[in-house]
Amino acid sequence: MTQAPSSTSLPGRLWRTLTSLRLTLVLLIILALVSLVGTVRVQVFDTAWFLVPLGLFVLNLTACLIRGLPRAVRRSRQRLTPAAALELPERARFSWPESLNPHPGVEKALHRELGPVQKSNEDDRLVYFWERGRFRPLGPYVVHLSLLVILTGALLGKFLGVQGSLSLNEGEVS
Repeated sequence: MTQAPSSTSLPGRLWRTLTSLRLTLVLLIILALVSLVGTVRVQVFDTAWFLVPLGLFVLNLTACLIRGLPRAVRRSRQRLTPAAALELPERARFSWPESLNPHPGVEKALHRELGPVQKSNEDDRLVYFWERGRFRPLGPYVVHLSLLVILTGALLGKFLGVQGSLSLNEGEVS
């Protein structure tokens, strides 16, 4: 894995700026304002006032994907282990008399409420754990990638697409 450029160097500062949320918000506000003007003057969508912030927004999305997606993929690949479950904050603690074996009742209740749960012996304790939301870290990057595909398609259509118009009066054939 490559490290991000140093934050004191010019490439490091540029990378930090390009991946910042502040830049994203500024670009979205600029695009919103220019789009408001574009509702009255359609020609504004062909000017640098619209195309430069749009291109910077595409770069911003790309940089955020490059920075965060590998970490999110690694995180979503890690399954919950009993040792990791013990490191999580406690969600429930049960007390019962020593003469009673609680495990069948606990297992049945957890299965009824959560579905199949995993159990493991860790440090002379029986640990029940259940995993959900493992792929949640990928959600924002799916949205970023979708926006990137849409914007890239729009920019490619704008600069490489064929555009034309034909005016016809009533009854004319062309």
